[in-house]
Amino acid sequence: MSLFTKNVRRNVRRFFRIDMPIRYFVTACAPTFECDIYTTGAKYHTPYVQNQLAEQKKRTLKSLAHIQDQKEVLTDIFVDIIRRVELFGECCEMISRGHSPKFNKSLWQDLTSHQIGFNKIKPLKESSPKTYQHLKTIEEKYLFFLNRLIDSISKSTIDHFYAPDRLPEGFRIDELSQIFSDKKYDNIPLVQSILRCSEGITTHTEIFRRIHDDHCLRQNPKNWPRQIANVSAGGLGIFTDKSFDVHQRLHVHFYFPEVEKVIKFDGVVVHTQGDPLDRLERIGISFEFPDGKDQTFLQSEIQRYEIEECLSFEL
Repeated sequence: MSLFTKNVRRNVRRFFRIDMPIRYFVTACAPTFECDIYTTGAKYHTPYVQNQLAEQKKRTLKSLAHIQDQKEVLTDIFVDIIRRVELFGECCEMISRGHSPKFNKSLWQDLTSHQIGFNKIKPLKESSPKTYQHLKTIEEKYLFFLNRLIDSISKSTIDHFYAPDRLPEGFRIDELSQIFSDKKYDNIPLVQSILRCSEGITTHTEIFRRIHDDHCLRQNPKNWPRQIANVSAGGLGIFTDKSFDVHQRLHVHFYFPEVEKVIKFDGVVVHTQGDPLDRLERIGISFEFPDGKDQTFLQSEIQRYEIEECLSFEL
């Protein structure tokens, strides 16, 4: 079934549309607002993400409320961690909208001061060494992303976002979270607090990862993932975990590794589909005044894919 049409056989549009794997990359043509740092123009803090963050914070605080031993100390520590991570998230939202946190003096000082780490956990090193080590694994992941965020902001300009390479995956806290997800830990408040706090940090850091890696990928077509999209010579339909506005103007880039060719179309978002709280949103993009040669090339690639699919069925 097509991403956007329930009956492909009744495709009466000017250009035939087909679901096919293709390497593509989409960015906004130009922000509709004044900005001081380069942005892709996408919205990363979607309603789904905002709802997820609110739920994770709620669960963390709920778990903290059931802690008995060293409750005041631990509550103070976790609330401090939450505040730091929320500031990280605020800065991610700012750069996604094209605003640099370094031009807000008090916010920038607050953010950079967090590079010293979770100083409030130090007393636990003697009194609760295991808890201390668990929180250090959270700190390790947080500091890695915080330092990369600060580095990107410091080295970015209005014409370029600093993202030299893709960010690594797999931190010690991620492994620990997998262990703590076991049902046998469901009734241990401290473990649940660590788990829920870790989940909140991951959601925030994944937002930065998407922002950062989008800029990195934009500069490296060979790394664009091959994804199923609804393609025609006149437009594109995709599922995305980012959000664009209807009527927003976009650049749509396609990369064809077989011939090492990148082609670009200017387009406009003609419609969006999906519940606001769904993780993925479906958007339809119509190409505007496409280059004839690029359009013919894209059409030939669509036809080539159709022929290959037909031959594979015959075999």
